[in-house]
Amino acid sequence: MSFLNDIKKGIQQRTLKKQLSNKERKTGEMNMLKAKSIGLLFDATNLSERNTVLSYAEKLKKKNKKVQLLGFFEQAPQEDNFTFPFYVKKDINWKGVPVGQKIKDFLELRLDLLIHLNLETNLHSESIAAISDACLKIGPVTENVHCYDLMIDPAKNQNLSDFINQVELLLQKTNTEHEPTKV
Repeated sequence: MSFLNDIKKGIQQRTLKKQLSNKERKTGEMNMLKAKSIGLLFDATNLSERNTVLSYAEKLKKKNKKVQLLGFFEQAPQEDNFTFPFYVKKDINWKGVPVGQKIKDFLELRLDLLIHLNLETNLHSESIAAISDACLKIGPVTENVHCYDLMIDPAKNQNLSDFINQVELLLQKTNTEHEPTKV
């Protein structure tokens, strides 16, 4: 089984690299103060973690940030009356790349920040993060360095709230106003 997973992972990474070779991304100085639009990519399967992300999104909205969400459910939920777009396992093609209109809509957004709120990364969310045009991409540590500009290594036994606090702390450190020095 591991051999097949390695082959699938290799195919997915080649597909992703091909997609990225045709893509130009606008990068630049970005921090939480400057960010007007923030995308939150998260695993919505666990109710507690989903509520943590939704609470964080509300906190950002109160700071006058435009927040866009994209959740992932391991299995299709019974009801589909969620307040955020989501994708499920069947929206991931045989190459391991997420497809579908909700994913396409999310990727077409002009985001200042993309934050992947998950303690562990996975191949399909890495693909979404890598393809996104966000100015600054933040996520959990992965061996695929092309996915995020800033990676956070969550501690063992860390929960999602602690991870969000760690993201906030790091972004606060980049909230500096540069002034020219007087000569």
